[in-house]
Amino acid sequence: MKFSILTPSFNQARFLEKNLRSVIAQDVKDVEHLVCDGGSTDGSREILERYSPLLTKWVSEPDGGQADALNKALSWATGDIVGWLNSDDYYEPNVLGEVAAKFAADPDLALVYGDYHVVLDDDRVIRRNRPCRFDYDVCLYQAPLVANAAAFFRRDKLLQCGGFDASYQFCMDWELYVRYMRNGARWTRLPRVLGNFRLHAASKTSRLQVLAEEEFWRMRHRERPDLTRADLVAKGDRALRRMTWLMISDGSIFEKVYFQAFRARHFARYFGREPGTLNVPIIGPVLSRVLDKLDPV
Repeated sequence: MKFSILTPSFNQARFLEKNLRSVIAQDVKDVEHLVCDGGSTDGSREILERYSPLLTKWVSEPDGGQADALNKALSWATGDIVGWLNSDDYYEPNVLGEVAAKFAADPDLALVYGDYHVVLDDDRVIRRNRPCRFDYDVCLYQAPLVANAAAFFRRDKLLQCGGFDASYQFCMDWELYVRYMRNGARWTRLPRVLGNFRLHAASKTSRLQVLAEEEFWRMRHRERPDLTRADLVAKGDRALRRMTWLMISDGSIFEKVYFQAFRARHFARYFGREPGTLNVPIIGPVLSRVLDKLDPV
């Protein structure tokens, strides 16, 4: 099976080469890497020129944003399977062979996904995130836990659903999963780390968080125009309970609890929060020091 890896990029020169090399070094040779750079001024173009003999196609020119870049790359794609790998993310070694085997074994599979590492600027791994199994009813109301760096799609279905919606800037991945997985699509999880999702030191501003929340509601209203905001909130609460049950039933909740208990406070700034001790009255500072001894960072 042939792979098409789509990479949107803009001013990510310090991470771009690792991205490119992670695709080049895969265990499947029939891979085309299609890079759409938005006219970067940080040296990204020079990196792409250097790797040009190993890339199927690339451009560096102004575009309409991430979704526009992805649609441009998708229009060039000729592979059976599509991967979406942002320029600051990268694949684990030798994952495409296993992904191809899954798709080949089941022609009806629409999505293959796996675990992913969350890494910092210096490639330090802070967690292995194991998503609970994909669930369409949950995805309608709650953002999926599937990471694009660890997900692969059948290209024909991606084209049938209309590709990437450029009217979304923040929940474009979530919105894509909702459209792509309609009509009883089949999916499976590979129980291994497939990709690495990078957190940047700069947290999002409150203004961007407000814009993102507006997008989330716009998508929900589009999918269920018959429901009021209160109805959608209630549906979201039920979906969250269902998601929690899925995490408990497949065991993925243990990783979530471990990260929140031991590690999340060290990296709070990456999530737009102030770092510090656990927010527990009186015993919070003491408990934080105990956790630091058990799991030093």
